[in-house]
Amino acid sequence: MVKVTVLGAAGGIGQPLSLLLRLNSKVTELSLYDIVNANGISADLSHVPNSNQELNGYEPKDRQDVSQLQKALRNSDIVIIPAGIPRKPGMTRDDLFKVNGGIVRGLVHQVGATCPNAFVY
Repeated sequence: MVKVTVLGAAGGIGQPLSLLLRLNSKVTELSLYDIVNANGISADLSHVPNSNQELNGYEPKDRQDVSQLQKALRNSDIVIIPAGIPRKPGMTRDDLFKVNGGIVRGLVHQVGATCPNAFVY
């Protein structure tokens, strides 16, 4: 049994990645997390035929809510983090790195606290 969690599942990389993981027969449980639209992505992927995976979507109630993130990560074997924001007009690469670095730092902290033995990509 292999549980894979995608953090940033509703983004431009997370959506197609989640679909590919849904099609992978070696993944027995797929957990999708994002700050918005993860439940919609989960609902869309639930229509993929011939999949015996358990599939769940998780979204926080507000910016301070980490309970849904912890539920998504619980018992994960593999955690993939495509989360982040795209570069906006006028934003330098340093600005983008600071914002996305902060996002990833918070997610990795929860991975360490919730599923410390998971492989992180």
